Amino acid sequence: MARQFADALPINHYADRLPGWSPRSNHCHEQVMLWLLLHPADQAVRGWMPECQLGHEVRFAAHSLVRTAAGQLIDVAFPAPAVERPFIEHPPAPGDFFALIHGDPPMHFIDVPDPDWS
Repeated sequence: MARQFADALPINHYADRLPGWSPRSNHCHEQVMLWLLLHPADQAVRGWMPECQLGHEVRFAAHSLVRTAAGQLIDVAFPAPAVERPFIEHPPAPGDFFALIHGDPPMHFIDVPDPDWS
């Protein structure tokens, strides 16, 4: 997953810049579902964002975004960050996103070896 930084998706808009929207940070999955009720032509995009560096590993946090009908990605839960953060779409091969994050044990974070460390 850490190698997919090169293919990370750009986020076009953030919650603090969406007119008439009241975001709730740390509730991204619920915020996306609410957005989709109001904008049925849009779709949810599930994936992972780098959270922090842990020695020789990168911690990725589960995150949900919205892909608008026009193809733009928007983060409906968080304001624009000071530094751009990449978003890696959840690959279909490892299984269902919600099965991972709500499983036993739940996996809200994934620690991945940093490919730049030798």
